[in-house]
Amino acid sequence: MKNDPSGKFIKDQILNLKQYFPDMQFTVLTGNKNKFETNENNNSYDLKVFRYFFKKMEVLGNEAIKIQIKKNKFLLLLIPFYFAAQIINALKLSKKNAIDLVYVHWFFPQALTAYFIYKFQKIPYKITIHSSEIEYFINYFKRFGISIAKKIIINSQGISTTSNEVFESLKLVLTEEELLKINFVISPMGINSNLLEEIRAQKVPGVEIGDNITNILFIGRLVEKKGVLKLLDTFAKFYEDNQNYNLLIAGYGELETEIKTYIIENRFESSIKFLGKVNDQQIKYLFGKSEILVVPSIKTKDDTEGMPVVIIEGLFYGKILLVSQYTNPYSVITHKKNGFIFDIEKDNDLLNYLKHVTELNLEDKREIKKQAKLTSFQYSSQESSRLFYDFLSFEN
Repeated sequence: MKNDPSGKFIKDQILNLKQYFPDMQFTVLTGNKNKFETNENNNSYDLKVFRYFFKKMEVLGNEAIKIQIKKNKFLLLLIPFYFAAQIINALKLSKKNAIDLVYVHWFFPQALTAYFIYKFQKIPYKITIHSSEIEYFINYFKRFGISIAKKIIINSQGISTTSNEVFESLKLVLTEEELLKINFVISPMGINSNLLEEIRAQKVPGVEIGDNITNILFIGRLVEKKGVLKLLDTFAKFYEDNQNYNLLIAGYGELETEIKTYIIENRFESSIKFLGKVNDQQIKYLFGKSEILVVPSIKTKDDTEGMPVVIIEGLFYGKILLVSQYTNPYSVITHKKNGFIFDIEKDNDLLNYLKHVTELNLEDKREIKKQAKLTSFQYSSQESSRLFYDFLSFEN
């Protein structure tokens, strides 16, 4: 995750927990410098970065490992080095710092590392699973993968999943009876709402807000599963009859060049604004200048969403949300009450919901935005810290 904000929610989780439960101590082990790195004096966690190969080739984790492998099969050669270095450093760190609990995000290789630590040092572990990680794991390793995945889950002290749909993936390796014995929590990752309240919005270059312009916002990594290319095609159709709307695209990733080319070739420079990578202050500005947040995630062969944190951020900022079924939003979004769930595979479904939102009267829009804000309180700094404190406690 070098220079990658995709793991920022882990840092937010730790900061939330430290604020409300200051006696908790965190040591973070990572293979790359990432969003945990800070220029501020921060006593919330102790950061340990391990090396596993030549520095310029330490690229694993810059995005989902399974996606990296799909793009470059040679990266498979790095995995044994990464895995071995992670285990060795985790074992040393656990022994040196007298760790009471190993808490990992993602199933492979992090959960496998936690399992080995448990076997060697008898330190309990808990796991948060974010997406279709188990399905990918067993598809790749077949029967061996099922056997290992079952051992990892059964020996854990608890499993957290970001949605009911992700929880269902546990049934690929566990029986109903085995599932009943698992301590589990189903909840999206929370947000650092206290920070979002405090920070000042920072203007984003290139975003000009006219009196009669309404902005539609996309924020996310520019990768296939985020569905941004489908959003571009839908907006092009929508714009034909709604030229007082702009589309703002904030993020970075492998599709950046393709998106820029699309904008230029279709002469959308004045109505589709590509903004690149943005920080928290700039995100606050973009939400403040936008009415609609679209999260058009799709299902790909190798990857699906868990429950994107940007949905929670959209609720927090009181926006009108249009989210696809593949964001697994059902525990958070109540259709037509605090947002809208569309079928990304159904022709013109997103287009029809965009048109529907434009036809809502002001009172209906205010009510949807109000309900969105109210929903976000469940995932605030205080509420999410309580939930995950209970999950991580040894009583569970």
